[in-house]
Amino acid sequence: MLGERRRVSTRQIRFLTVVGVCALLMIEWLTTVRAVTRYTRDLDVIYGNAIPSIEELAEALDGLNDLRRDMRRLVFEPASPARRGDVASHAESASSAIRLHAAAYEKFPAFEDEPPLQRRMDRALETLEHAIHALLDAHGEEAVRTVAAEQFFPAIDAAYTAVNDIVRLNARESSRMARYVYTAQGSAARWTLWLLLSFVVLVAAVGSFIDRALRQVEQARSQLVSDLDAFGARVAHDLRGPLTPITLGIASLRRECAPHMTDKAETTLQRIERRCSA
Repeated sequence: MLGERRRVSTRQIRFLTVVGVCALLMIEWLTTVRAVTRYTRDLDVIYGNAIPSIEELAEALDGLNDLRRDMRRLVFEPASPARRGDVASHAESASSAIRLHAAAYEKFPAFEDEPPLQRRMDRALETLEHAIHALLDAHGEEAVRTVAAEQFFPAIDAAYTAVNDIVRLNARESSRMARYVYTAQGSAARWTLWLLLSFVVLVAAVGSFIDRALRQVEQARSQLVSDLDAFGARVAHDLRGPLTPITLGIASLRRECAPHMTDKAETTLQRIERRCSA
């Protein structure tokens, strides 16, 4: 009965071991899936949103620098009407290119803090277009310099600042996400190590418990066999007590009746003695 209880307990421990191992593996799987999902989402944002946005805005910044250079030539360098027409044409092309890059940038999803900066950039670019037209429509060196100082250069500075702020925002968010991916990767590695160590400790503890339980079952079985042997010896000894008077009676009967003992009687007495001594 003790052995049966031990066997049941051992089966229960084995079942709990399997459940524990499955739970650890499930936790490891969920942790890995969660980390990989977050990695994938953040990397998609970085490579599919932030980097293309920065590329488009960098092109817009280059266009603003080109536009500033052309307009400085128009304002501070003597130019013929033909040269003035070339600068005006190039300025309009640069302005159109800036608007195209800004429109391409706005197709990408925005970060949470980005919409106000986008609206500021749109207003700055619109103001810059008006300043460009005003500068190109001005006549006379003094008028051109006045419009440039009062309208164009403040407008292009504001547009450059607005675009640059969006670039910095995208770069900052990309850096934050990259740091999170790196940190999450380290956290996932630590989780994996912790779960592996927990698994090893659990298996070692369960193995030790099962080994101890098996030793106890073996000891109980050996004790049970010893008890059964002792019980059998006592039963054999107790059964021999009633047979002793019969053996003594047969010996006495053989001495007293020896002259008259027949072969058949002797055979019967020998058979009884054999049965009693068996």
